[in-house]
Amino acid sequence: MHEAIKIFQVDDQGRCLADYAHACEIYPTSKDKHFKALARKLDVGFEEMLFFYDERRNIHDVSRLGVVSVHCEDGISLAALKQGLRRFRERAAKAASDTPQL
Repeated sequence: MHEAIKIFQVDDQGRCLADYAHACEIYPTSKDKHFKALARKLDVGFEEMLFFYDERRNIHDVSRLGVVSVHCEDGISLAALKQGLRRFRERAAKAASDTPQL
């Protein structure tokens, strides 16, 4: 597992991002290839994914797949995280309202 996710602490109990990661795709290639591999490995749709990154090119490529993507020019921040979660929640709510009820 990549070193960065081993040191990214996510809660007060000392857990790090690696404690929650079920798959890892970190190697030199396009990010859309990473997300396609993650979708296969985890058996999830792109609409269930959220992506934060500092390069607009990668944000654009991954967004085209249907992943909620947030540009973080200066690295991830609480504001960027909240923005991503809000957009993810709004899209999920819209998808649920667009789904015909039986």
